[in-house]
Amino acid sequence: MPVKPYWDVLRPSSSLNILLQCAGDYGLGSERCLSGSGIEEDSLLAPQAHIYGRQELQVIRNILAELGPGTPLALEVGCRQHATTFGMLGFAILSSQNLQEAMQLFLRHIRMTSSYSRITPASGNGEALLRADNSQLPADVRNFLVERELATLITLERDLAPLDMRAQAVRFQFPEPSYAHRVEDILGIVPEYDFPTNECAFPVEMLKMPLSQSNPATRQACEEECRRLLQTMSDRSGLASQVRDRLVNSASLFPSMQSLADDMNIHPKTLRRRLAKEGVIFSDLLEEVRRAIAEELLVNTELSHEEISVRLGYSETSAFSRAFKRWNSVSPRQFRRDLRVKEHLIVTEAGLNALD
Repeated sequence: MPVKPYWDVLRPSSSLNILLQCAGDYGLGSERCLSGSGIEEDSLLAPQAHIYGRQELQVIRNILAELGPGTPLALEVGCRQHATTFGMLGFAILSSQNLQEAMQLFLRHIRMTSSYSRITPASGNGEALLRADNSQLPADVRNFLVERELATLITLERDLAPLDMRAQAVRFQFPEPSYAHRVEDILGIVPEYDFPTNECAFPVEMLKMPLSQSNPATRQACEEECRRLLQTMSDRSGLASQVRDRLVNSASLFPSMQSLADDMNIHPKTLRRRLAKEGVIFSDLLEEVRRAIAEELLVNTELSHEEISVRLGYSETSAFSRAFKRWNSVSPRQFRRDLRVKEHLIVTEAGLNALD
């Protein structure tokens, strides 16, 4: 039996959505891009949507076949992947004490990112390095993936760094592509090719430099949520995962355990017993899904709290507010306000960076 590749795991769909947006800029519709991947376009709109690595690679192959080898698409995608692309992990990174802590967070939770290569830190010649080993990736998408990953790392560093500290080098193992003359305009760095390793380099002195948005309490809370989400992703192959997926896909019309058991052709007592073997209670799964959807809607939509309450199946907005405060220790209003403040800081800094 063949060994499953290490990269073929469940991943958040946020990076795929950015890839489809960039492909759309070249005139490619989502239907052509998703052909043969087993991904339904509507499913990518669902909160907490996930895809397998092999599915995303099929999408990348489809796009590359349409656009040909002369397009710097991977770099363009990477430059759009800001910290907020990665949800809770992004907020943990933004709240880190310094760049070194942010890098460590990224690497600990790399399954929540768009990375496929094995990324490791290194140092030398006054540089702090992040190296990407893509040797075990499929050859036809290997260069695309490493370009996207290094461009993403540079983009994340720019979300964090002060104006006078920037990534100073990006190096690739593969030969110079036909679009090499465009890379500096995209990344702001003159790339090196035919290098022994794939890597991006930063000034070593910035590793310990305090970050302007550092907040230890926020970082800890966000990292705890990242660990929970990773555990959820790891558990997706069990019955609890199947129940969770059905609850997500039926959001706003949450089925009872009886109706869900009927739909799955399982007796309710059998469903309860099998969930118990996995250490799960149906009511806890329902609350977990409601919490995840609530946070997603508060972050990524302008829906009112009343509208979100209805979508989650609450009879009264006050009941939703009480539940949300129990989950997060803050009200939905405060949760959204805190995110807006943080997003404003990111946009402001991005504007200053553009003037640099």
